[in-house]
Amino acid sequence: MPRCVAFVILAGIAVLVVGCAGTSTVQLPDRPGDAADRPDRSDRSDQSDRSDQSDELAEAESHAPASADPADPASDDSGKIIDLHRYRFGLDQAIRWAMANNISLLNAQDQVARSVFNVHAAAAEFEVKITPKANAGLTGGTGGTNATHGTGLELSKKTAIGTTASVSGTTGDSGTASTTSVGITLTQPLLSGLGKEVNKDALLDAEFGVLSSERSFVQFQESLTVSVVRSFYEIVKQRELLELSRKSAERTRKHVAAAEAREKVGLASRIDVLRAQIQLRQAEDSLLSAEQAYGDAVDNLRVLLGFGPQNDVEIDADLSYNEFTIGFDDAIAMAMMNRLDLAQSRDEIIQAERNVRVSKNRTLPQLDLVLGYTKYGTGSGFSESSSLSDSSWTIGLATSTDIRRTAERAYYQQSRLDLESRERNNRLMGYNAAREVKDAIRRMEKNRKRIDVQRAETEQARQKLRLAVMKFERGLGDNFDLVSAEEEVLRAESNLVAAVTDYIVSQVEVKKAIGTLVEKPERLK
Repeated sequence: MPRCVAFVILAGIAVLVVGCAGTSTVQLPDRPGDAADRPDRSDRSDQSDRSDQSDELAEAESHAPASADPADPASDDSGKIIDLHRYRFGLDQAIRWAMANNISLLNAQDQVARSVFNVHAAAAEFEVKITPKANAGLTGGTGGTNATHGTGLELSKKTAIGTTASVSGTTGDSGTASTTSVGITLTQPLLSGLGKEVNKDALLDAEFGVLSSERSFVQFQESLTVSVVRSFYEIVKQRELLELSRKSAERTRKHVAAAEAREKVGLASRIDVLRAQIQLRQAEDSLLSAEQAYGDAVDNLRVLLGFGPQNDVEIDADLSYNEFTIGFDDAIAMAMMNRLDLAQSRDEIIQAERNVRVSKNRTLPQLDLVLGYTKYGTGSGFSESSSLSDSSWTIGLATSTDIRRTAERAYYQQSRLDLESRERNNRLMGYNAAREVKDAIRRMEKNRKRIDVQRAETEQARQKLRLAVMKFERGLGDNFDLVSAEEEVLRAESNLVAAVTDYIVSQVEVKKAIGTLVEKPERLK
């Protein structure tokens, strides 16, 4: 039996030593977007030094026009005076700026950081715990009253398989005698609570939570990229429509002047003049609507970029584009490999399978093997009790459990249903992903064909306008055809602009649907 006791002591010490050596504190990464890394989003009129901005932001701001306010100028590295309130962006610059400054994206970054803290908290269960103990009080009875006090220290460590080892030392004085003890205890679950999956369940859930939040963050980046592109080209579209409205209004003013001049010499009727004036009012109204739409589009982009109302945003883009084609089969195959929502669904099935195994283990009764050894001593004072002249050892089984395990059995059945549900949802997500890919490609192809149709229609409308102008100028008819042709030109040109911008945006939507819009780490796929 002394050999058994010695083995227990050595085993307990080994568990604690290995635990101390193997315990790894979760290293919390620097939060993306911490104060030292995030671009300054405060009022830029209070800043005078641009050298602390990131290269991407400096690149975007290097296109800013000169300051209109001499009280707020600042210099970049080249010494050029720039405006701290006005920003000019190309599309790539706007996307990079949004990735650094969009408020909702920064909140998503914080969610990733919070999930890392959850891992840190879950991993604490397997750290070596150092627990000081102390007590002090009074005891009394018929024999009188005595002051009591005691102190102690316990070191404990839980392993991944469920083994718990603890080493403790205590000393205390009851007023009539002093007791000192040093002991070690090992507890090993034999049924419920045995195994790595069961004991690391909370930690594995927390680690999966980090993976899920990182995927959600990247998906948010994808959605933000599409929003920025859509808003960016909405500005391009409204800017072009505004210019078309201005040109149409200017042409209409000339038509009014021509009609009034021809009326004076009897070559046009009063109805021609009124018709031209009505068209002018309509053109001016359209111009006001275009100005409003342009302002709204700029405001939408400003919010996406994380700017306040004090910042002016200008874009540098035109209606040029490159054609992009991809077949259904290739696109669907790429989506199955690259889409993070599908990867998340597959991993959720794996997690559900693990939860089934853990829940099944917890339906087992609690049965623990307990080993212990204690050296202790008693005496009139600490000097006598600290000799630790006596010892004791224990070995046995301990249980305390609900025999029926009703709740645990119910949780086990729920976990099986959850697994079946997630498997069905995974199939459904695959079907929906394929449908979304095909829908995005069809929409892109439709917009590409619309460009050809609208380009031909625009040319025909312009030819009709030229003929109507010649006919009216030569007195071969009234200006009814002229007014009608002017409206058709504006409508055709506007539809052409819309078709081009819709095609550009639909290309980005296709890339998002197949999962290639934003680069992502392989571990997330």
